[in-house]
Amino acid sequence: MTKNLIDSAMGRRPFDLLIKNVRVVNSITMESVHTLIGITDGKIAWIGNDERGHRAHEIYDGKGSFALPGYIDGHMHLESSMMVPPHFANTILPMGTTSVVADPHEIANVFGTLGVQELRKQVQNLPLKATIMVPSTVPSLPGFETPGCSIEAEDISTLLDEDPQAGLGEVMDFNGIVAADERMLAIVNEAQKRGRIIDGHSSLLAGDALQAFIDCGIDSDHTIMTPKTIVEKLRLGMYVQIQQSFITPELMETLNQLPFNDRIMLVTDDVPIKRLVTQGHVDNLLRLAVAAGLDPMKAIRFVTLNPAMRMGFTDRGSLTPSKCADITLVDNLASFRAQEVFVDGTLVAKQGKVLFPSPEVPWNSAVFSSMHRESVTEDMFQLNSQNVHNGKAEIHVIAQDGMSTRTKKEVHSVCIADDLIQQGSLMKMTVIVRHGGKQKPMVGFISGQENFVGALATTYAHDSHNLIVYSSNDRDALIAAQTLISCGGGLVAVQHGKVLETLPLPIAGLMGNFESEENFKTYQNLSRIATDVLHVKHREPLSFMTLMALAVSPEIKLTDKGLLDVVHKKFIDVIISEKEGENGPQ
Repeated sequence: MTKNLIDSAMGRRPFDLLIKNVRVVNSITMESVHTLIGITDGKIAWIGNDERGHRAHEIYDGKGSFALPGYIDGHMHLESSMMVPPHFANTILPMGTTSVVADPHEIANVFGTLGVQELRKQVQNLPLKATIMVPSTVPSLPGFETPGCSIEAEDISTLLDEDPQAGLGEVMDFNGIVAADERMLAIVNEAQKRGRIIDGHSSLLAGDALQAFIDCGIDSDHTIMTPKTIVEKLRLGMYVQIQQSFITPELMETLNQLPFNDRIMLVTDDVPIKRLVTQGHVDNLLRLAVAAGLDPMKAIRFVTLNPAMRMGFTDRGSLTPSKCADITLVDNLASFRAQEVFVDGTLVAKQGKVLFPSPEVPWNSAVFSSMHRESVTEDMFQLNSQNVHNGKAEIHVIAQDGMSTRTKKEVHSVCIADDLIQQGSLMKMTVIVRHGGKQKPMVGFISGQENFVGALATTYAHDSHNLIVYSSNDRDALIAAQTLISCGGGLVAVQHGKVLETLPLPIAGLMGNFESEENFKTYQNLSRIATDVLHVKHREPLSFMTLMALAVSPEIKLTDKGLLDVVHKKFIDVIISEKEGENGPQ
């Protein structure tokens, strides 16, 4: 193969493909040059002007477009799209993404090592180049939630040895690392002794604690990004991975002014299907970043060369000789709309359409059986008063802002009637373990949803993916839970005793085995119902409902084990105090 490249570059052998009339964007020097690209055996053999009359078996006219390296998403979760990998590939390849680095901790929380191995099997023969990392923190916060499986150091060892390119997925138990927890240190040690990269998740760390976190060889973070935190992390040698929610003019100006660029990336992390189909993938990050003021050349580098260097992808990241011919042609460096996309020199997508479907591989039948929960009853959604038959209670409530996933702790006064806490205008949240056992569901309350009427339920609920039901009344809550148990998992909306829409996700309760357009229409209808019919008050209502049980997301969340103060890593009581009413027992 190398001889073919040499002979093509020297004009002794025709290129397999010659792309002409393009402006090649050099992600190394951050400049663009009008030139040609000669491709042989799926690799770039030569870039230059055709002064010597190079020959080619095929010539492709780029029509003046910009030629960019195929985009590399340096940190993401395939499962967040709710699509199986072949359908996900069919969706993002036409957007210009040719490589992804995926942390499969979602499916691992349901099926452990089997889930990781099944996801790896699914991506093996895709035109999309997918590296499946080894999930480090399953569960994300041991002892504070109940997953379907746990992954221990010996599992990490096996999974790392099965794929020499895989690193360790995001370490979310940052408190465990800083406290030198033996279990977490044993897990990261498996990656360290193999010389693998280790992704981080350090949303609450700074100063000495952040340095202690890095001492384990953890060298990246994709959580809270501000000008201050980015500079601190870069000074400490970390890679910063900026997701969509942190792309602001202030932060982009900081990135423009920084003299160093090698350790900055733009990543998607989680991309719900509605955002993916309506806004895009990595191409959307580029549009938003440039619109917010980031230098386009830097933006391109942040999704090509930098993630390639960090992952050790020596075969991609730039359009230079010997690299894979993963090329995205765009009409301009503002919209970044992909016109044509090549992978290993083959045209795989054109004008927003994939040219041939990605191959599908049968799943292990076990992944279709993830709802291990006996029948639920209406009383499971009720919170009993501890001492008072009728009266008042002070309770802790999860307060959300209607925009983000961050929450705060509030105290509300509610009524007690017939030994039960009355939710009033609060949204009730119930977490039901679906991975086996007979644990009693955990009930809590969310403020800021005064007009919510009905019930929404999901089995896609970071990170343990238990069955979560949000409700204004217990009858609708029961119907929602029963619907998802019977269909094998997914999302459902219920109102006045009627199921309004269901999105089945039979694969681990996380993914559906159908094309994105069908999946998207159902998801879009669910989103519309959540906003317009049930009156959920949130910018992304279905994403909101998947994140209120996330045990590592500040400030307060509800897991199956209780109401969790994430900052102080301790459970707090929902009911703070109770007081007899005038008509209560004397």
